[in-house]
Amino acid sequence: MGSNRPPALAVLMPVYNAEPYIAQAVESIRAQSFGDFELIMLDDGSTDGSLAELRRQAEQDDRLTLISRPNTGIVGALNEMIAHARSPLLARMDADDVAFPDRFKVQVEFLNNNPDVVCIGGGIELIDSRDRHLLTPPPVRGDKQVQTEALCGRTPISHPAAMMRADAVNAVGGYLADSYPAEDLDLFLRLGELGKLDNVPDLVLRYRVHSGSISVRLSDKQINKMRQACERAWHRRDITGQFRGTIEAKPSNGPEIKSAIHPPIHANPTARALSSSITRSKQG
Repeated sequence: MGSNRPPALAVLMPVYNAEPYIAQAVESIRAQSFGDFELIMLDDGSTDGSLAELRRQAEQDDRLTLISRPNTGIVGALNEMIAHARSPLLARMDADDVAFPDRFKVQVEFLNNNPDVVCIGGGIELIDSRDRHLLTPPPVRGDKQVQTEALCGRTPISHPAAMMRADAVNAVGGYLADSYPAEDLDLFLRLGELGKLDNVPDLVLRYRVHSGSISVRLSDKQINKMRQACERAWHRRDITGQFRGTIEAKPSNGPEIKSAIHPPIHANPTARALSSSITRSKQG
């Protein structure tokens, strides 16, 4: 990597107590077929062995940048990494997930070929804590359908699979602290007012579902914040929307933003995958 030229891509990976999974996550980034990146790893005050493993990884690869400081939470960590990044593209990565080898290659190519798209996701495979397959939900394709899903309160781009244009992220003010733990949906809705949103058809990430996942630990709070993000977006866009961000959501005959992608009962594939994981673990 040149001393003055920024890499094409900055990867933002916040880390908090991810010791069982962190080595696999980092190594999946180091093994990417697209190599012009900087991986910014921010240890957010971990109390386990995460920091030691991050230091070990950083010593082996000069594309890795390590920041360590006391805990602020994920929104503060993400905004700090955005401020540190110099690249025109930003990719998210979680410390307990696994990127497919061509993830960056296909996403960068898509953004290069579609300058009106400001944020791209991709297909994900949900796995459990022991790497066992749970579910492969089909990615939502096309700006209109992705935005329709987002405006219903169903996050159509998996946050750790997202790649975004840095100028767009900065233009909308980055992540908002009061949107946690729905900071991803809130950001995608604001980005969708600057440009298009989409998903590549390729599988780009193995998304790990376990009892420590934010979507599991904070599900009620997350649903409330998703509703808030949608209501703000409806107000900004001057539209009438209907929130369908809960797995119990029911259809309505009133004015609404209709979703043609997933029936309401399947609004939360992560919840379904967790249920499958629990059932499987009970069966041995």
